Amino acid sequence: MNYTCPVCGYNELDLPPADFTICPSCGTEFGYHDATTSMEELRQRWIRRGALWTSQVTPRPLNWNPWEQLWRVMDPERTMDAQASEVKVVLTPRNQPVTAFFSTATSNQVFVAA
Repeated sequence: MNYTCPVCGYNELDLPPADFTICPSCGTEFGYHDATTSMEELRQRWIRRGALWTSQVTPRPLNWNPWEQLWRVMDPERTMDAQASEVKVVLTPRNQPVTAFFSTATSNQVFVAA
């Protein structure tokens, strides 16, 4: 049985996201990082770092797409193709361009670093 990371949506965890399991996608160590930081904040930190594959032990899956897997935690009933559309490039308060994906089903926005 595989488990899904509640931070990044990676759905191939061998163990539940607890008891010091480390997600190879976002690098969250459950029981440590999430002890003092919310899942949402951990997710935003991962996105701000570029949503890169973090494991140096577990190889990144072929055709891995961090933005598509994020939709598993944003709205598990839908896929990115059915739910999200690229909206536009937006300037943040620091004038950093980001691409915004918007969920029409839940009104959630995910901002992706350019």
